[in-house]
Amino acid sequence: MSSIQLFRLEDENGRAHCIGGPAVKYSNGDETWVIHGDYHREDGGPAYMDNYQLIWFRYGKVHRPDGPAMVFLSKTPEYWMNGLHLTFEDFKKQYLI
Repeated sequence: MSSIQLFRLEDENGRAHCIGGPAVKYSNGDETWVIHGDYHREDGGPAYMDNYQLIWFRYGKVHRPDGPAMVFLSKTPEYWMNGLHLTFEDFKKQYLI
């Protein structure tokens, strides 16, 4: 069974957009947080989520300063900062004190 888009909020240019909540939400619970067409979320949660992955973004770049930015159901988590992929060791050295 496929998921149905419940709502999509847009800015004046037709790009997905919502401040403080998901811009797009689906019947299966998947949601995306988007500001002016770029994935973005301020409150610490993932900006993109579905049944298989959680992805944190900041202003359109994969980014999470306090843990893995990409968490998958069946793969190793990935660490990203400002759109740059890091090994866990590099992430630990640079961001975990």
